[in-house]
Amino acid sequence: MSRFQKIKNLIKGLIVILFGLLVIGLVYYEGPDDGLEVIIFILAAALILRGMGVLHFYSTMARHMVGGQQVLYVGFVIFCFGLLTMSIHNLHPSFLIGYLFVLYAFTGGVDVAGALSARKNGAKHWRLKLVFGILTIIFGLLAAVAGFIYKSTGVIALIYGVGVIISGCAMIKNVFTKTEVVYIQ
Repeated sequence: MSRFQKIKNLIKGLIVILFGLLVIGLVYYEGPDDGLEVIIFILAAALILRGMGVLHFYSTMARHMVGGQQVLYVGFVIFCFGLLTMSIHNLHPSFLIGYLFVLYAFTGGVDVAGALSARKNGAKHWRLKLVFGILTIIFGLLAAVAGFIYKSTGVIALIYGVGVIISGCAMIKNVFTKTEVVYIQ
């Protein structure tokens, strides 16, 4: 990773941490009852922006790459999930809680699968990714318990905000982790 990429990823990590703090602050400013609406809005905005970024990457560079069409599909799917997330804010809170749980479980499962794959391939830094994946799944379970059993949207928003902050810390951790580059000979 070049210095420019490290600085860019460091800034992204700090922005993600600020989003987590923003979620926590907005929930306690607006009131705990509006916690799910704040989460859904920020999650939808993040998905839409990420989808637009991936689509922009496709239009500028990936369409000339081998397998670039897959980038188009991924960007389109992320963008559509953002639009779906934006449109479900008026649904029953139990549906929103289930949606958040599925998102947490999916991202945590992807992290765990990636860590186990990295372990299988002999990578050195797979343990922390495994821990972050398991933490994500645990946060999803805590959010589901807080929402379905205790009916507390403020606690769900707090869990989501802490999860976003942990994701930002993971991004910053990746900046300072030495990575090996495989050259084709």
